[in-house]
Amino acid sequence: MKKRADGTYEKKITLTNEDGTKKRVSIYGKNQKEIRDKETELIISSQKPSCNMTFSELTEMRLAFDVAQLSEDRLSTKRFRIEALSAPFKDKQIKDITIDDINNSMLDIYAVNPSTGKPSGKRTVSRYISAVSSVFEYGIRNRLIDYNPCIYVNPPKSALVMERSALTEAERNIILNSTDIRYLPAQMMILTGLRRGEVAALNWSDIDFKNRMVCVNKSYDYKENKIKKPKTAAGIRNVPIPEKLLAVLKSYQNNYVPIAMYDEEGKLIKTGKEIAPVRAKKTDTVIRGLMCERMTETAWKRLLESLQKETGIDFDWHSLRHTYASLLYEAGVDMLTAKELLGHSDIKTTISIYTHLSENGKKHSIEKLEKYLK
Repeated sequence: MKKRADGTYEKKITLTNEDGTKKRVSIYGKNQKEIRDKETELIISSQKPSCNMTFSELTEMRLAFDVAQLSEDRLSTKRFRIEALSAPFKDKQIKDITIDDINNSMLDIYAVNPSTGKPSGKRTVSRYISAVSSVFEYGIRNRLIDYNPCIYVNPPKSALVMERSALTEAERNIILNSTDIRYLPAQMMILTGLRRGEVAALNWSDIDFKNRMVCVNKSYDYKENKIKKPKTAAGIRNVPIPEKLLAVLKSYQNNYVPIAMYDEEGKLIKTGKEIAPVRAKKTDTVIRGLMCERMTETAWKRLLESLQKETGIDFDWHSLRHTYASLLYEAGVDMLTAKELLGHSDIKTTISIYTHLSENGKKHSIEKLEKYLK
């Protein structure tokens, strides 16, 4: 794109005709936005009409390609997102799908998340758009289409990052007082502040029972399916283990029962089907799934869903870490110590959390005053 002597803008683009031949076209506009709008219109109007494949058919081609690139869990998640966003236009021919088709469906996802039934955050909406966009990009690379309508679709400005909140004291006690071993990962996150990946990577050799410390020195990356070192030096730390959690860990170490083998009714399961009870083999991995391997992403998801259903508490794994931060704040732990225990690389992150907790504390104090004055 270049600016002409008369102040207008010009851009040359290459379009593909119906017969496959190429042609160069010059676009003129008063400003860059007008140029982009005209370019979009030209691309849409020149899109190859010869491809009669539906979006659903192209999706299967894309996912077949992804089989060798993604883990089973990630592939399943991607399929779910594509099918959820593309439901209204999955049977349309790809050449007929417009920006409005994508945008309208995106707004539906924003209003009601298919997984939670609640409004979606900006990051969540972006992930759905990205999944569908990959299907169009696959079509472009294979010369089936020339245009990806997703590139002009963005989450609404009102779709702010969803705020994670700490559990209330009552909610916290429901989880901490449970004797069901499936609650152990949640109890560990609340009482140590470890991230899910850090809990997943824990070995028994990382737990010092004598000095009541857990050494955090690695994390399990579910995107790459491997153990990785913390992103920053701050991630490597020693975190004290409360006596209550220590007793549970000692008991669990002697009971080699995989966390993921239980459903919400306490039955041993394997991918949804009941299997005969087995005694798990001894292993250094602390939180184990079926056959004593590290829990898969799907296993973590199912575990969270079962705990949410049983407790009636709306939480995610990270909100449990936020709960640990709130416990530090309530206990009067200074921000520098909290930063080290939480593994924050930047003190600003800790300050932000403490400030938020302080504001909530003021709000609750005012509410108590209001009740007193009534």
